[in-house]
Amino acid sequence: MAIASYSSGSSVNEFVEYVDGAIEALKYFVEFGQQDPDYFLYGDGGGYSGGFDMWYRLLAWCVLFELPREKTDIVLDYLVLQMRNPHHATDALANKMIKALGYPGQDDTDHLLWPDAYEPLYRCFKVEAYRDRQLEAFMKTWYRKMGDTYWFNNHKSRHNTYFGYWCFEAAAVAKILNIDDSNLREHPNYAYDASALIP
Repeated sequence: MAIASYSSGSSVNEFVEYVDGAIEALKYFVEFGQQDPDYFLYGDGGGYSGGFDMWYRLLAWCVLFELPREKTDIVLDYLVLQMRNPHHATDALANKMIKALGYPGQDDTDHLLWPDAYEPLYRCFKVEAYRDRQLEAFMKTWYRKMGDTYWFNNHKSRHNTYFGYWCFEAAAVAKILNIDDSNLREHPNYAYDASALIP
């Protein structure tokens, strides 16, 4: 619902309310995971095994909308449980966003859980030169690389499941690194105005 709200042009307060609701819903997953230690131990680490795009999206919302600590704590609790799976134990891009939120994060690592899709975005942290061009290059391939997600091409569904294709994580990296993203203003998947949606 949060992404659909953004796609429909909701007001700042309406969109952030949806984001808050999505994060509050994570409490149930956290509680269940804390009661059942094996709940998040799925996937074998081979390629995309589900959810990494959501990790980035949740962290990006925390960064872009400067959510209060009680909200970001829920997201971090959720990710800590996810990372109990040894195949999902560390991700460099998530770690950069976690540190940007003021948490200690993990030891520095260059390991990415989904390198084929996200290495170009992570490169912005590694190479300072031409970061705006690196961001543009990432966005040129982002949607195509999302082919394994459940929402890919759902605009073609007969069941009215389309909610929009937005890369909030790229906007979050632009905010963290102060990258000029004006060339992406009209990109159909880049959440250009998201950094301005601060209540």
